[in-house]
Amino acid sequence: MKIGILEFGNIEQRSGAEVLEAVLEYAQCADVNGFSRFWITEHHPLSMGWNNPEMLLPTLACYTETIKIGIAGILSAIHAPYRVASSFKLLGTMFPGRIDLGFANGKPSPEACKNMLNTESPAPDIYHNFHGHVRKTHAFLTDEGPAAIAPYLGDLPEMWLLGASYQQLELAAELGVGFSRSIFHTVERPEHEAEKVWEHRAQFAAIHQAPAPLNIAFAGICDKDDRKARKKFYELYQTEYDPNSNFIVGNPAYFNDRLSQMMEQTGIEEFIFKDLQTNNLGRMDTLHLLSKLISKPISAPTDYDKLEL
Repeated sequence: MKIGILEFGNIEQRSGAEVLEAVLEYAQCADVNGFSRFWITEHHPLSMGWNNPEMLLPTLACYTETIKIGIAGILSAIHAPYRVASSFKLLGTMFPGRIDLGFANGKPSPEACKNMLNTESPAPDIYHNFHGHVRKTHAFLTDEGPAAIAPYLGDLPEMWLLGASYQQLELAAELGVGFSRSIFHTVERPEHEAEKVWEHRAQFAAIHQAPAPLNIAFAGICDKDDRKARKKFYELYQTEYDPNSNFIVGNPAYFNDRLSQMMEQTGIEEFIFKDLQTNNLGRMDTLHLLSKLISKPISAPTDYDKLEL
């Protein structure tokens, strides 16, 4: 099993600078504990530690050694494909094999888009053309002809499509890129339409002669004490944790059982975790706990009493 991290920058700190410092510390902790990826998001409310996550990527890559660093995802509606491709081809060449580029179909408010795009039109064509944006960016990145973007023959980022359903699987197979499904943006169960995942694997392999990159993004709270984890959830949301929801809240053994179940249902072996906690020390404690699940053979749910923690 592989586990990566999804970071929103929602951390209990007094200033934006302290948020950034905490994120760097969190990324280093994920790196030394064997996590596979560290993805940061692009959002535009004032409460976040950043609006432009691209500026953080080279710093995160320099502060870590092996973990893959990326954006999940870049808001395609407000970025020109050529600019995205030129930035990420340079990053991919500077940090070969370590940069991820995720494409998200989310959009800021129309007013924010007008400001970002320097236009009076609240809905330019690219605002409604997610697939077109992804195809253009992919083409700019992979073209090594006379109009190639520098660095020539440079290393490319690993590209991912993001979504709360499997609607983007066909495009992922067409372009030969990864797909990450978020289950914390939807009430649909992870196993919903799981047959599409198996069909995608076959289609992807037939086109590209390679396995399809896939992962599932989920959110939750992990603590050694199951009751403490649920208490933290209640303090955050003022509601009791529902085990039938897509959130995973409990001890590492409970996490192991839920992830094992998803693996059996979908065959997906990598998970991207968004910690709902806002205390950075608590989040790093969680990394130490979950690191014990990484690369564990988990063909069946684990008996709580047999998992060494």
